[in-house]
Amino acid sequence: MLNFSGNILNNEGRLRTVLDVGCGVASFGGYLLSSDIIAMSLAPNDVHQNQIQFALERGIPAYLGVLGTKRLPYPSRSFELAHCSCCRIDWLQREGILLLELDRLLRPGGYFAYSSPEAYAQDEEDLRIWREMSALVGRMCWRIASKRDQTVIWQKPCQMIAIWKENQKLALLFVNLMMTQMLFGE
Repeated sequence: MLNFSGNILNNEGRLRTVLDVGCGVASFGGYLLSSDIIAMSLAPNDVHQNQIQFALERGIPAYLGVLGTKRLPYPSRSFELAHCSCCRIDWLQREGILLLELDRLLRPGGYFAYSSPEAYAQDEEDLRIWREMSALVGRMCWRIASKRDQTVIWQKPCQMIAIWKENQKLALLFVNLMMTQMLFGE
């Protein structure tokens, strides 16, 4: 994956596509672009229109996309890494539908880098969010690959069939989501 040694990014060619969720002005995407990594920067709503325009003017792929109402316009298993740094997205809403969409987009063995105050639980509300987020990704059978300070990196499992058998409630929610999207085009 990504190795940082002496503040130099060493990708070794293993990481090619990244989804930067809640990207701000897409500085992470710009940083990765210099290392031959394509990052699609996604802003979650219209108030970020100027930030997306700024990213596009700098040559960084970026767009506005509403999470949770429609599938994002990418094929399943499109990204090796998803990144969310203080993006203020409520990943827990509607029984974790946003994380299920992220799971659809990540390749088996892919990573979700999440940096937020909840990851180090400074107060009771942060601790509650962290516990719920951890429980949700645990039900999805993601594991913590790394955790330091306010950043945690979860890894999606490589073998999903056995996991769906173990967690039938999550599998039914996922099937329901897919059927709704097929029937209503959302």
